[in-house]
Amino acid sequence: MLLASYVLFSAMIIALAGSVPAAGICVGGAALVILCAVRLVRAGVWIDEKGLRLTGLFSATTVRWSQVAAIHTAQQPVRWLGLPRSVQGQAVLIELAEGGAPRVAFTDHGADFLGRPEAFVMAADAIEDRAARYR
Repeated sequence: MLLASYVLFSAMIIALAGSVPAAGICVGGAALVILCAVRLVRAGVWIDEKGLRLTGLFSATTVRWSQVAAIHTAQQPVRWLGLPRSVQGQAVLIELAEGGAPRVAFTDHGADFLGRPEAFVMAADAIEDRAARYR
């Protein structure tokens, strides 16, 4: 949001200088930055009585409770901060009823839990408890 405020301020300066089309491009860029920031705030795992909603920056997937066989925590190689580099860590896995590879809900090396192992344990326990209640 700080970046968007700088871009909007530069759009105002450009508009006052007399180049309205260039200011419009800056305002459009700031709107795009704001939309990405709002989408990042909403990213994560959402749970309700219908199922799990895995929301990222560019995609969202809903897994119904009828499709979930189990949810558990496993020790495995995980991506560090979502980058291609993988390290040994813990992940909350969603096992699907129809089989196939389990989906990773979140890991202890993601941006939310890096350096806060107690927060990861609390979130993993909460998801496992909710899953047991809704399934």
